[in-house]
Amino acid sequence: MSDNLTRLLDKLQERADLIDSFPLNPMYKYKSMEKLILEVGKPYLTIAKNSKLKGTPKNCYENCFNIIRKRQDLIYCEGYASDDIVTFVFTHAWLINDKGEVVDPTWQDASNVVYFGAAFNRDFVIDFVTKFKEYGILESDYRQEHKFKIEGFPKGAVIN
Repeated sequence: MSDNLTRLLDKLQERADLIDSFPLNPMYKYKSMEKLILEVGKPYLTIAKNSKLKGTPKNCYENCFNIIRKRQDLIYCEGYASDDIVTFVFTHAWLINDKGEVVDPTWQDASNVVYFGAAFNRDFVIDFVTKFKEYGILESDYRQEHKFKIEGFPKGAVIN
């Protein structure tokens, strides 16, 4: 396991443990998105070479959503990302191709980025964004009264 991935997973676990220590709503199966993603997510470590897809900086959710609406050969993912330069852990969206390689239209230089998250069913993503008029599945859970934290992802939403 790479140092970047180990650091990312440790930080996610740290956040999940901290939030779990608070007396939050007992009907929540997952008190944090970090905990949910740690359970259902997986690492994405291979970056696609020579991707020409470029989006608007700092607009990862909309960039990836707009691309999957036009390209059925790519899969939408959300979760967390970090690199070896900026050691913060960010919520992030990216795409994967049919080889499982990361295609990131937002991160300027993804060569040292590690990703940990979930791949989503295309129809689920399109329906979610259309219904809630907001990009970003994980960060928009509040729009549906924290349904993902209460129940987890619905059957068929995640394709890991």
